[in-house]
Amino acid sequence: MREALMSALQQDLAGEQLEIIVSDDCSQDDTYAIVQDVASSYHGPHRLILHRNDHNLGIGANFYQAYTLSQGDWLVMAAGDDISMPERSRILHAAIQKYPTALGICSTREVIDATGKHRGYDTWRKELYGASTAWHRRVFADYAPIPPSVAFEDALLTFRLFMLQGEAIFLSAPTVRYRVDGSSISSQGLSDALQTQKKVLVVVEKLLRLLECLRKDYDVVRETLPAPLRDRWQAKFNAIENSLISRRQQAELALLVMSRPFLTNIAYLFSRQATAGHSRFVDRLGWLMRNDAAPLRALRAFFRSKNALYAAYSPNVPSFADERMVADDFLRGDFLLNF
Repeated sequence: MREALMSALQQDLAGEQLEIIVSDDCSQDDTYAIVQDVASSYHGPHRLILHRNDHNLGIGANFYQAYTLSQGDWLVMAAGDDISMPERSRILHAAIQKYPTALGICSTREVIDATGKHRGYDTWRKELYGASTAWHRRVFADYAPIPPSVAFEDALLTFRLFMLQGEAIFLSAPTVRYRVDGSSISSQGLSDALQTQKKVLVVVEKLLRLLECLRKDYDVVRETLPAPLRDRWQAKFNAIENSLISRRQQAELALLVMSRPFLTNIAYLFSRQATAGHSRFVDRLGWLMRNDAAPLRALRAFFRSKNALYAAYSPNVPSFADERMVADDFLRGDFLLNF
């Protein structure tokens, strides 16, 4: 936390006073004491605002709380375990001037592990990650407050942005050192596979609550949209709901399979229920091997190291021209459809 806050206070945007807002979500450790200690010794140019919630709100609602304390047109989220590079605000400020119609600006992230060791660069440019995105205050001001029950606040704000017919900009310059903890990678044995499917069910329920909130947000702006866009947004929401319900059913069935003896599952291959789901025997066998087959999972775990977590990241700083995404691009994409 200390390193994260210090990195925010060390922004090198010349001639500008930033609001550095710390909203502590009723933490139960020494987080707020660290914040107060840093604040007491800070004498720099930026305005430092401290706030502590009297009860836990959750990430999204706490971010909204920080918004209510702000005065600027743009808000940049900085998590307590990530590090903002000194030039972060300067790069974002230049992009804001260059793209006056943007409502969200997302930069590349440098990925580090729990110890701060460099692990690569995230070059994924289809989603607005909360850790590396600046949001125009309209994505807060034009809608109702973010409910405490809603998770995935960056997904919520992304939908809000495009429902306002705004545009998002993706920058190649890294501005955040984003922490990914490789120590959480566990072996893919049966017990871990069971836990994974249970977590899938939890995430699906959270996403369904998010979808409910998005539909309410859509009602706020629906009359401002042309009729063809209204139909496309409705179709988008329906497709996401169907995808999430299907994913929930898959997880429930996988849990059932993994909780039964292997021989019982072999018999299941020839059952009417299995035949209805996969007409070809080879498809049913492949499905079983993915969802039960504990020996294969154990073998995979033997050869897998925790460094596999970072395999998807690029070893080099990405270089690409600024990319622009508008509502039409977003509606044609598969965001939240392939969970």
